[in-house]
Amino acid sequence: MRMAGVRSNIVAVVYGMAVLVIGQAALVPLFLRMWGPVVYGQWLVISAVPAYLALAELGIGHALGNLLAISIAQGRIVDAQNKFNAAFKYQGLIGAALFFLFCGMVVMLPIANWLVIGSLSPNGAIVVLLSLVVYSILPIQIGCFSGIYRAASLYHRYLLFQGHARLLEVICTAVLLISQCGMVEISVALLAVRFLWFLVVVFDSRGRVAGLRVRWDEGSWREFSSLLPVGFGYFAFPIGNALINQGVVLLVNHLGGVAAVVELSVGRQVCRFFLQLTSAISAAVHPELTLAFARGERARLLALQAGVIAVVVVIGGVFVVACFIIGPGLAHWWTQGVAVSAVTFGLLALEAVTAGLANVSLLLPWAANRLGSLPYCYLALQVLSITAVALSFSLWRVGAVGLAFTLINCAFGVIAVRKMLRLTSCRAAEFPGFGIAGIVYIMRSSFGRLGAR
Repeated sequence: MRMAGVRSNIVAVVYGMAVLVIGQAALVPLFLRMWGPVVYGQWLVISAVPAYLALAELGIGHALGNLLAISIAQGRIVDAQNKFNAAFKYQGLIGAALFFLFCGMVVMLPIANWLVIGSLSPNGAIVVLLSLVVYSILPIQIGCFSGIYRAASLYHRYLLFQGHARLLEVICTAVLLISQCGMVEISVALLAVRFLWFLVVVFDSRGRVAGLRVRWDEGSWREFSSLLPVGFGYFAFPIGNALINQGVVLLVNHLGGVAAVVELSVGRQVCRFFLQLTSAISAAVHPELTLAFARGERARLLALQAGVIAVVVVIGGVFVVACFIIGPGLAHWWTQGVAVSAVTFGLLALEAVTAGLANVSLLLPWAANRLGSLPYCYLALQVLSITAVALSFSLWRVGAVGLAFTLINCAFGVIAVRKMLRLTSCRAAEFPGFGIAGIVYIMRSSFGRLGAR
């Protein structure tokens, strides 16, 4: 097995995860100290709305990344070039259209009043919303280039740029908060950093794969539309994620007010450390799974998939126990006063762990572009989850979020594992044996003790 690719990816994603985790750990108490819980809660609410525009990606980025890696590994450069430019061109046009549409909505409608953002003037709300709109749309274009880095076996480089951008966002936000700046200045600064990341990726990706470059005169609507059937499958995941994240924030704000939003945010920020860890592992292994699938390496596919699941199960059990025991005290110390009960913390930790397991169970079908009906199943289950939160919030308060999503994540994880077993023609009794080999491979890749075989 080739370990160098996985090892480089793991180093890059661990860096990105460290930036994200440390940045969140530093910024949440800083937000609360400089702005107070009311204004911080309003920031969480207003920033949740533009994030929905990221759904304009339509799942094309995920489908394109896999198709580029597979096409180039199989020598179909012209097909890869046409699909890349078609995606870049038409997604850019769709993003621009959405921006101008949202501009009209923000100017004509009292969105700030609807969201109960009393700390912003009407003009200030417009600036914040429009800045965050572009901030949310830019990753659609940036994501097109991730496939180039994956095809060139340089995905770790793309991840490092992503980590640098996150670090710069954290630094800028912290400096502006300490300087007693408000939402307007921070939203503009975040947009500037993301635009810089976009420019860096555009220029750095040039020449990474021979024959693959940005050309506006190449890539037809036909090539773009050919990505839609696969992309629509992936599209269900960002919709479901929007319900899990921004949708739940808006629902909790409606049912419990900004105090409940802050409690949910603090609990999830701590518990999502685990989810970010599983995302980092998935990001490191994903390109290797795509290449293994393109080359028909069944044993390697199953070893990586089983090994990742086994690692997540072991770490997840420890994480849930730790959150239940020390979570409330950690949150109180971290935020200097925000209270989250042990039961709520335990439920949110279970949500994070089961979500991580569901995500890594989905990894092989995702990397191989063989999702089938899984995305639609995922979306239907997330709709059920948010409905359950609405019905049980009066009884469980913020804990209802953790309980509802934990149950749904378990159901989806079982469905995803069954799909993965069918895809690889693997019997359930045979699968655990690959887990041992996978754990050894992942550990060797992470620590680099034996080098490539």
